[in-house]
Amino acid sequence: MKKFLIILPLLCVCFSLFSCSPKYEPVESTAKEKTTVIELSAHGKKYEVKYELWRALYLTHKDEVAGEGEEYEAKINALILERAADIYSVLALCDRVGINLYSRSVEAEIEQYITESIEGGANAIGYGSYENYLKALKDMNLNYSVAVLLLRYEIGMRELDSYYIGSFDTDDIQNGIEFGNLTYTREDIKNYYYSDECVRVLRAHLQADAYYEPDVRATEVREQMLAAVGKGEGAVAAVIIGNSTTAYDEVERGYVIARHNLDKLYYSELTDAAFGLNTGEVSEPVHVNSGDGEVIFILYRAEKSDAHFDKSYSEIAYVYLTDTVGKTVAEVQSALVLSAEYTDSFYAIDYGQVSMNE
Repeated sequence: MKKFLIILPLLCVCFSLFSCSPKYEPVESTAKEKTTVIELSAHGKKYEVKYELWRALYLTHKDEVAGEGEEYEAKINALILERAADIYSVLALCDRVGINLYSRSVEAEIEQYITESIEGGANAIGYGSYENYLKALKDMNLNYSVAVLLLRYEIGMRELDSYYIGSFDTDDIQNGIEFGNLTYTREDIKNYYYSDECVRVLRAHLQADAYYEPDVRATEVREQMLAAVGKGEGAVAAVIIGNSTTAYDEVERGYVIARHNLDKLYYSELTDAAFGLNTGEVSEPVHVNSGDGEVIFILYRAEKSDAHFDKSYSEIAYVYLTDTVGKTVAEVQSALVLSAEYTDSFYAIDYGQVSMNE
């Protein structure tokens, strides 16, 4: 299961960290921040959504929905519930399969992430001081506790991949594999490949900050792709290679997207765009911000073929596996959403007063 997105740019910062030291004292949440506003349940276990997470999601998404009064509150809370359930679905599934996300090793890894986010290291520049780190969290609508929750979520996704998929080199799936709890045959993968569960696309990849007017540039590239459609896939590929940063080998092979293999918090619009195309069609530009800066994708729906299947079997098998794990997580997420119960503290929220300076 590819990392499944939260909106919050901090994830990119935190998830790339690595070092080891418990020298930075955790910051205790306030009584209000620790208040439970939503209760979720799955597999006989309850999960409490605290006000601090609700606030982070509200401040991050509040401008994404339209409406006023009760209509607005209903829409924004539906979105917040979905995002919160996304997070807790990973924790709940880990609980179900026996992965302990509160073990000593996980706590040590979280400490390592935080240390390098402050001090820097091989995988992070670092904020320079604990005060700067905490300020960066606040600027991204997070407190210490929510940041730790997101790290635990990220570790959980990695551990679920290990549990279900095992480990293998996607460039050579036949060698050096540690199989997980999912089993499959080459025939399973081929049937999956030719089903409606996945699509093959060519992706034009544009880094938005590389252009003065990124939307204008994206429109230009899309128009060139549209003009090349009648000449076949090779012509579209040539446009992408000449006008985007997509790696040549990806354009040559194409990219397989399934309904659940990409982080839906970051990539749901990309997935929707891919499945919304007929073969030979070109998508509108799709904006994605996964924490590494804004990227614009333009997709061309390509045909599937035995030649592509044979050449890209390892990658297609990996999509199959991550999609299967993603479906499992999505099932838990749906159950959590349906189980939601709102507390008195939730109904007491004053939306006009919600801020990180409460």
